[in-house]
Amino acid sequence: MQGSVSSYETRWQHLRAEFADLGPLRPVAVATAVLPTAGLMLVLGSLRELAAAWPAAPLGHAAAAAAVGALVGAVLLPAAFAAFAAGACLGVVGGAVAAIAGLALAAAFGQFVVWPFAVARLYPFMAGRPRVAAVQALCAGGPAAAVRGASALRLGCAVPFQVVSLYLSAARIPARVGVPGALLAAAVVAPAAACAGALWRAWASAGAWPSAPQWATLAALAALALGARLCARRALVGMP
Repeated sequence: MQGSVSSYETRWQHLRAEFADLGPLRPVAVATAVLPTAGLMLVLGSLRELAAAWPAAPLGHAAAAAAVGALVGAVLLPAAFAAFAAGACLGVVGGAVAAIAGLALAAAFGQFVVWPFAVARLYPFMAGRPRVAAVQALCAGGPAAAVRGASALRLGCAVPFQVVSLYLSAARIPARVGVPGALLAAAVVAPAAACAGALWRAWASAGAWPSAPQWATLAALAALALGARLCARRALVGMP
């Protein structure tokens, strides 16, 4: 028991030290934790009604992609939950397509509009931090290598989607690298979240428990996303 308390205190002290080290970025850290969580709770509370009223294709797909791009890019919704909600509104395939397109839009919106508008004055401070230098190194090289680096950052980094956008923005990574990298990462992880959303809607609206093939599909998509994340994390070994 005493060892558990000591371990908890050590972790808490480490988190406090990391938070203090953020300096002027502390409000940004709080915002990226609080705002998407609040947005998740608001959307989740009305998701069943929202899914029932969502327009059909093609308008519904375009609207979902635009909503994901705006809400995730503006730090108002977690990326994974946005894909879940898209699946709940449009089904597995439609939701995955809308989420993939929307997350690519969110990457561009966040990196080139939201963060430069909100915190560009902090970029000189961030430029001297090891993580921004590591992002620049990861996204260096030829076009294909740079896009792979940006995709690995999206897939393997432990921080939220919006914080990765901030890193890419502060590191001055161009759109031709950051947006395709986000698109590739979303193509791997969004289908699993969209599938989960579609199965949730079927259960919430009609009490339909997923069938064995549906569970198998979800498990396969989740395994693909997890495998990609583990591979990406190996590419980020040594990153501060």
